[in-house]
Amino acid sequence: MINRAIGTTALTSVFILGAASAGAEPPPYVWETVAIGGGGYVTGLVIHPSDPDAIYIRTDVGGAYRFDPRPGDPGWRPLMDHFDRPMRNFRGIQSLAVDPTDPQVVYAAAGAYPKSTLVSWNLYEPTDVEHPTDVLKSVDGGQSWTATELNLDIAGNTGGRWTGERLAVDPNNADVVYFGSQSDGLWRSPAAAEPGSWQRVDSFPTAGADGAGIRFVLIDPDSGAPGDLSQTLYAGVVGEGVFRSTDAGTSWTRLAGSPTNASRAALAQDGSLYVTHADGVARLNGTTWTDISPAGGEFNAITVDPSNPDRVIAAQRVSGFNNSIYLSTDRGQQWREINQSNIVQQGDVPWWPEQWFGSSIASVTFDPHAPGRVWMTDWYGIWRTEDISADTPVWTTHQRGHEETVTFDLLSPPARAPLFSGLADVDGFRHAELDTYPDRRFSSFQDTTSLDYAGQDPDMIVRVGQRRWNNTGGGMISHDNGQTWAAFPNLPHSDSRGGRVAISADGDAIVWAPHNQAVYFSHDQGQSWQQAQGLPGAAVMNHEWKVNQPLAADRIDGDRFYIYKAGRLYRSDDRGANWSGRATLPNVDWTWQEQVEAAPGITGEVWVSLGYEGLWRSSDAGDSFAQLANVERSIAFSFGASAPGRDNPSVFVYGVIDDELGVFLSDDFGQEWHKVSIPEVGLADAAVIAGDMQTYGRVYVGDSGRGVWVGEPIPEPGTLGLLGLGGLLLLRRTARARFSHRTVTARAMTAQADRPDSEAVR
Repeated sequence: MINRAIGTTALTSVFILGAASAGAEPPPYVWETVAIGGGGYVTGLVIHPSDPDAIYIRTDVGGAYRFDPRPGDPGWRPLMDHFDRPMRNFRGIQSLAVDPTDPQVVYAAAGAYPKSTLVSWNLYEPTDVEHPTDVLKSVDGGQSWTATELNLDIAGNTGGRWTGERLAVDPNNADVVYFGSQSDGLWRSPAAAEPGSWQRVDSFPTAGADGAGIRFVLIDPDSGAPGDLSQTLYAGVVGEGVFRSTDAGTSWTRLAGSPTNASRAALAQDGSLYVTHADGVARLNGTTWTDISPAGGEFNAITVDPSNPDRVIAAQRVSGFNNSIYLSTDRGQQWREINQSNIVQQGDVPWWPEQWFGSSIASVTFDPHAPGRVWMTDWYGIWRTEDISADTPVWTTHQRGHEETVTFDLLSPPARAPLFSGLADVDGFRHAELDTYPDRRFSSFQDTTSLDYAGQDPDMIVRVGQRRWNNTGGGMISHDNGQTWAAFPNLPHSDSRGGRVAISADGDAIVWAPHNQAVYFSHDQGQSWQQAQGLPGAAVMNHEWKVNQPLAADRIDGDRFYIYKAGRLYRSDDRGANWSGRATLPNVDWTWQEQVEAAPGITGEVWVSLGYEGLWRSSDAGDSFAQLANVERSIAFSFGASAPGRDNPSVFVYGVIDDELGVFLSDDFGQEWHKVSIPEVGLADAAVIAGDMQTYGRVYVGDSGRGVWVGEPIPEPGTLGLLGLGGLLLLRRTARARFSHRTVTARAMTAQADRPDSEAVR
């Protein structure tokens, strides 16, 4: 068991480093997220009843956030960035609850995937996974978290994650906390979730359908006096119905006529209970259920105005765009649909398509502190309207600080735009500026899985991608540094999609390894394709979320390409047509961490990253390799711009060096390494890394749920760098504030498996 201080989150996503590891002292680094704007499922929102600034959201892969109302720049503050890789499963949040008597106390049911699933997918981590899920507690508004040791199956990134809330704090006695589990029944702590205090509620009659279980727990605040236990509780159980207790949980009764597959519930001031379910909306008044569904189909989000029990909002949940939202002003007897035809969309993210509004809606919430204000969360982020009753409600995206995209690939060419991103669900971007939301996205695919530039012509860029909803895909090519794109005229097969792509140094040849297909090459920019010869089968696993990078083009020699497969480096010297096996390497096929990259500016300099088998270097085009002795684990690596006075490119590694996990920089091809990552940015689910080829020391890290991080040395006096003068002043203030906070020690925060495949939700 590891007794670990899990850290304190600063007030912004900007941090400072003051210490180094191996090698000479490096310059201090600053880290922040590249401005993208949302892009991930926000599965719930909770507002504290007495503090208007205590607003929390939960996400399926990006952790929890708290709204920061700082004047002039309000936005979301991520609360779990300090979680490191062993704790990355905690970033899938299944449920949130606040202590109604203390806005600083918040609970999070944390776990993206169940423990059993993690073990079965455990391809590249030790199998001694001890506590990959838990209910976490914070007493300082989410700045730090303590494990409460309720290590049940929690799955914040699987089916039903849009339902809830499963966590509930008794509004009359905040020591009592309930959790409705997906497989193990109802649990209660009488001691504010102190470790060891959780007890199963044996009187609760069922665990419900396995893997779905109890989807909400709701407590009637008017059923008890302050200091006593609330007497009336509700719990919605999949496959069973809605259960009620009127004696503080001592006994339970299934309510006759209740919805069998409930999703969410809301309680009005007059005691009416509203429940959404697979077939609509139901209202319980006393002992009588009434079907008040405004339309057919599955409903999920539900909210009642806390100041007016007549006003109710319910939303359908369709796995698609523009879900219907309905408003009632008479407790559900009549409804008015609020959809795209009678709203005005405004927002802070210019590239969001209008059709995204209300995509697979997870939650709607009346704000108890602003009459008429309603929050809504969905597949891509957070929306808010100030007047839900208006004839044309104005919905505004509120994304600042919420960065939740999943990264497949990153590319930094040596000229013009410094960064290109290949992302899940939102395709990807050309990032001309790192601190400004892009004007537009690629919008060719659902996912861009791979990008590459021609080593001698960085204006020529290729990318491939996929549309998971219909198993199609394709490729694109740009001749103007990604400002415009043209589709490959033809595909190797009609079902060729995703995978990895490389373009020759001179731009005359493209090699594409689609998912679960043979490797193909084109010598006419995608007009025609032929199957490569000499390779042992598919190069990329048939897996939608595969992030390995086994294919690369030599950056100098236009004839040469490289592929790693099954413990061997293969090379083509004729533009991808024919391949021959070269040096033998450790076989780590299908471990999701094999990667090949050719060094810029040096012919035949090719490196291979092999996870726990380390990092390997060849200077003779793959005929022989030498392992870098001090790299114990290489999860991802990349070349970057040369250090001043050096001809060789710098190298970045995300992995383990000298028994330390982090991002490391080497200026001398791995003889010495400097740690440049920091505890405040744990990079918990980092999947890909790219050194900036234009700015020495800058590095990009693509995360599976927190977008893209950029780290760079703090500029010397007289220069401004990425943040500018104002940003540097903010950085210094943030650093001083951060070190004034205390750190809460967590219990039993132990290693767990790498992130398995995420459910395809879009």
